[in-house]
Amino acid sequence: MTDAHVNRFADPTIGVYIRRTDHDTVASYSPEQGFLDAMNAEISRDSQARFFLATDSPQIMSRFTALYGDRILWHAKDYGRNSPQGIQDALIDLLCLSRTKKIIGSYQSSFSETAAQLSDIPLQTIRGV
Repeated sequence: MTDAHVNRFADPTIGVYIRRTDHDTVASYSPEQGFLDAMNAEISRDSQARFFLATDSPQIMSRFTALYGDRILWHAKDYGRNSPQGIQDALIDLLCLSRTKKIIGSYQSSFSETAAQLSDIPLQTIRGV
């Protein structure tokens, strides 16, 4: 199933992981504006940049798809962490992130770190404040 998602990736596709719903420290140290700034910097470097967005927040998904339109790729998912489907969907997100050129990730996120380590790709951690 991951191959079907990854086949949509064009070069360069940057992974973005924004954690929000269950870890207050992450949200406060990795502000939304930090992700926007990092993504805009990627677009400035390469006008063809696209992003695979993985998040635990439907609100983040809505805002970022509204802002970046077809530059955003994602896996439609169950956002619940306590259901078998939600856990499978999180794994798909992790594997898709690992197949991007680099990851822009949340502070203290083992999810971001693991995805980067799986394919030995760069990880840029957003840390504001």
